Parts: sequence; structure tokens; C-alpha cells
Amino acid sequence: RLTAQITWFYAWFLTNWVLRIVVLVAFTVLFLVSCYLLQFLTYGWQQKDIYLDNSYAKNYQLQREKYFEYDKATFYVVGEDEDMFELQRWEAYNALMRNLVDSSRVERIQRSWYPAFRTWCNANAAINTTLVNNLPPSKLLFGIYLKDFLASDSGKMYAADITFGLDSYSIQAWKVPFTALDLVTAKDRYDVMMEVTHIVGNGSLQAFAYNQFFIWFDLDNRMLQDAAFIIISACFAVFIITLVFLLHPGAAVLVTLCVVMIDIDLLAIMVIFDIPLNSISSVNLTMAVGMAVDGCAHVAHRFMWVPGTRRQRAIRAVSELGPAVLQGASSTLVGIFFLLFAGTQIFRIFLTLAAGTVILGTAHGLIFLPVMLSICGPSLSPKVDPTTEEEVDIDTGIDTETNSTP
Repeated sequence: RLTAQITWFYAWFLTNWVLRIVVLVAFTVLFLVSCYLLQFLTYGWQQKDIYLDNSYAKNYQLQREKYFEYDKATFYVVGEDEDMFELQRWEAYNALMRNLVDSSRVERIQRSWYPAFRTWCNANAAINTTLVNNLPPSKLLFGIYLKDFLASDSGKMYAADITFGLDSYSIQAWKVPFTALDLVTAKDRYDVMMEVTHIVGNGSLQAFAYNQFFIWFDLDNRMLQDAAFIIISACFAVFIITLVFLLHPGAAVLVTLCVVMIDIDLLAIMVIFDIPLNSISSVNLTMAVGMAVDGCAHVAHRFMWVPGTRRQRAIRAVSELGPAVLQGASSTLVGIFFLLFAGTQIFRIFLTLAAGTVILGTAHGLIFLPVMLSICGPSLSPKVDPTTEEEVDIDTGIDTETNSTP
């Protein structure tokens, strides 16, 4: 009885006109600030988040990022033989290297075996006399000279860039490493990937650009649109389900509005705590839709089934379901509290977003939604007979029966 009186007093106080205006202004400002912060949201996978805090792997990752900023920026052009001794192949190779160097996304070619090989051939007196157009005249001689070059002091550094075929002289494949620029954000990384693959793909050589992180670059680029699609789909599903159970589009719209506001606020929390949007955080955002709708839908459902004015119905919905919603929120917070001591950042990210979901969901369900229902809540459910149901006396908080005749 004491709990009922406390929750009734809270609901009665909450639905005063002055406090209703304060609540609407506060939640509107919170939502607008969250929308503003969305422009600072980053996205992309951070590998160090999956390591234990005291692990060697995480320390290595942090040191590598600190001192070797271009470690992840090494790309490769990988090509097949295509009779590289022919002049047109050399011209195509040279043109490809120039296009890469001229690109605003490429800092430098780290090493290029073909020009070094030509220089070595021209400097070797015994080989120089056999050259045609400064190149070995046949595929066999090209392979023989190339193997001698790779065995020399000036060619040892290129040995890992050439793969020979079964006959040991024909080139099976070759590669050229180069360093890219501006890999700060996920969009930068994706743009670099697209530009270098476009340059190499438009060349006349059978070659392609590659980096071991290309799969992550592409995933990070799709993350924003995929996460948006999933969250919007989940919100649409919330609207359909609440429409079925609440039997009124107005109530379903208000509940869905609360869910959307909660997710936008969670994105702002991600900006504040420097949590990027990736496969882990997007799962949390999708889960937030289901977790946030719980308290809001219960309050809205009870509002639809009690008679009286909008304020009376809002008071009764909060006073009857408020304790249960608070207990559910409290038990969830206690359950996830121990993630605070987890040794991996990925679990602490889950804790931050889950706690934010619970707190924001409770605030919207027990503060914002009752105020909205008391102002523009939908009419009573058609299945309820207002002449036989109980009403709440907003002055005393006591349930009274309506003594009207049918």
C-alpha cells in the first residue's frame, strides 16, 4: 500500500502542467543534443578491443599504432607473368607505378623490382650486350638474368617479391609494396582501397591491389548503412507489434517514438565514450530496441485499459506498473554491473550500452511517455466499458467506481 501511495504521488506530481512542460523541454533538448552529436560518431573495427587488458597482444597493438603508423598502410600490387620481358609489359608496368605515385592516396612505392632489375642489367657488361630495348630478348634469358639479379647484393631485397614457376625460370607472379596515406577514419581506409583497386584494375596488366585488412575496410564502410537498416527495421517491427497489442496507432506511435529517441541517445553516449559503430556496438543498438520497448509498452498498454481523463489514466498506469518497471531495471543493472570488472574492452562496451539502454528506457517509460500520454494520449480501448471500470481520484489517489447507469 505504501509503495502504491508513493508511486501515485510521483505520477500525480509528474503530470502537473509545470512539470510536464519541464519534462518535455528536457527530453526535447536531450534528443536535439544527441542528434547534433551524431555527426561526430565514428565507425570501424578496433582490433585492440578484443584483447585482454594485460595481454601481450594488446600491448603490441598499442605500441605498433604509436610508433609504426603506416604498418597497416602497406598495400601490394600482385601480378602474373604475362611475358614481362616484352617492351609493352615494361611500359604498362611503368605506367601503373606512375599512376600509383600520382595518386593523392599513395605516399610512396616502397620498392619496385622491375626498374632495379633493368638498371642492374644495363650496369652488367656481360648482360648489357644481349639486351634489346634494355630488356632480355627472351622469356628464358629474362628468367635467368632475373635469378642472377635476385642472388646479387643489390637484388636480395626483391627476392620475396618474385615467385618462379616449376621450371625455376618463368615468373609465376610478382608483387610491389606501396604505402598509402590518410588511413585515420574508416571512410579514409575505404576510399584508399577503392582508389588503388581502381587504378590497378584499369591498368593493362593482369594485376590487382591487395591488403590483408581489405575485408575490414569493406565491412567498416558497410557498417553505417547496415546498422541503420537493421535499427530502422527493428523500430518498424516495434510499431507493428505494439499496434497489434495496443489496438491504437496513436499509442503505437508514442511507444515507437520513445524507442527511436532512446536509440539516438545511445548513439550520443557512444560519441561521449568514444565507442565506434561496428559489429559489436550495432548488435547492442539492435538489442536496445527490444529492451527499451518493454517498459514503454507496458505503461502504454495499461493506459489504454483504464477509464478517466488522460491525466487520470496516466497516473494510474504509472502508479500500477511503475514499481514493476523499476524492479526490472534495477535487477538488470545489478546483473550487468560486474561487467565493469571485465578484463576486455569489448565487455565494457556492452556494459556501457546496456546500462544506457536500461536507464534511458526507464526514464522514457516512467517520465517522458506518461507526460506525453497525459497530454495527447489516445482514447480508451474500445474493449473497455468506462461505466464499470474503476477510476482514480487525482486528489486522493483512491480508486472509485463510476455510478452511471447504462
